[in-house]
Amino acid sequence: MKVDNNSKRQILPSLKINFSWTLFGNLVYAFTQWAVISLIARLGNVEMVGQYTLALAITAPVYLFFQMNLRSIQATDRVGEFELNEYIGFRLITLLFTTSIVLIILIFGDFNIEMLWLVLFIGIAKSSELISEVYYGNFQKNEIMKYVAVSKIVRGIFSAIILGIILFTTNSIVYATLAFSLSWILTLWVVDIRLTKSLINHDNYKKIIKPYINLRIFKSIIIIALPLGIAGALDSFNTNIPRYLISFYLGEASLGYFAAIAYIIVAGHTVIGALCHAAIPRLAKYYHLGKINNFKTLLFKLNFIGALIGAFAILVSVFFGDTLLKFIYTEDFGEYHNILIIVVGGGVIWYMVGFLNTAILASRKFKLQVPILLLSACTTLVTSWILIPELELVGAGYSLIAGFSARFIISLYYVIKLIKEKSN
Repeated sequence: MKVDNNSKRQILPSLKINFSWTLFGNLVYAFTQWAVISLIARLGNVEMVGQYTLALAITAPVYLFFQMNLRSIQATDRVGEFELNEYIGFRLITLLFTTSIVLIILIFGDFNIEMLWLVLFIGIAKSSELISEVYYGNFQKNEIMKYVAVSKIVRGIFSAIILGIILFTTNSIVYATLAFSLSWILTLWVVDIRLTKSLINHDNYKKIIKPYINLRIFKSIIIIALPLGIAGALDSFNTNIPRYLISFYLGEASLGYFAAIAYIIVAGHTVIGALCHAAIPRLAKYYHLGKINNFKTLLFKLNFIGALIGAFAILVSVFFGDTLLKFIYTEDFGEYHNILIIVVGGGVIWYMVGFLNTAILASRKFKLQVPILLLSACTTLVTSWILIPELELVGAGYSLIAGFSARFIISLYYVIKLIKEKSN
């Protein structure tokens, strides 16, 4: 059932405006998510940080697999292959599978009662996020990144405040995480759905957002999206492998220190993500119109900015890392200054990979993601298995560098190959 999904007529914002909104929204959101970690460390303890981040690590691969990066598929769909209500219907069906898998993990996993509730509540939050991502994809396709930014800002600030209040009053990470997940659901209902309504002619609104269930259409979406789902799960698994092994070999306290420190590189990646999300519709347009010089120029500019961000991050971590860790978290984090430097080194490689990945997504060669991330995950797994028992958190940092380096090399190979093929 095809529905007219034409937005109300408006002048499309420039790439600079979209980037500015995306950067602002992502910076605020990243700050609030860092604030969540900091609040748990200050109002609770480092073991709570370990429990919270372990719950994230357990659920992330499942949800990223079923997320299937629909947002990028929507944003790069220049011919209107699928409608918004079809994406919403597809998302609701995938949530049934996601919920089932999380319940299976809870039933058969060896969790204490606190971890069981934490995994469940994080799963609820992630389910609402999957639905929000479909609306974000619609905003991004229409190049109105302001709406994505507003939603992320509200969600981030609201969830951080409510988590802090509940943790302070109850000293329970379980109750705090429950409140956190409920705040995400409320943001979806109050912000995302209403912003979508403002984009659509009133007469068509109910038809456009009403989930449309059609197995033939879903099969077509799966054919396109499945490689991205596998890639998303591998990407999450790649990032979280050191966390799993730290928890296994060293315990929740060590995981708390490492996860809190590793989150700092997310601040830099926020800028990278803003650039990527703002640029991907334009990159897709250049690629599919055969404007390869424009494509290469924009990609070069993105990588140049990424290099500057990386250089700045390394300088800050080397000269001010000790003070930064003590200020952000607690005094005892200052002992892990060397871990910060190693993790930031891996983060710089991660930033450059982000732009190469955006170029691949813009070409809609989604299947390339699988071999790239499979190689990266295998590299991280092997190096983590060898280094963490011997070098502990230092080994975890080196394993991140190894995994990101493998991903960078093979991503660069494919991007060069795509450009050559399109140029001929």
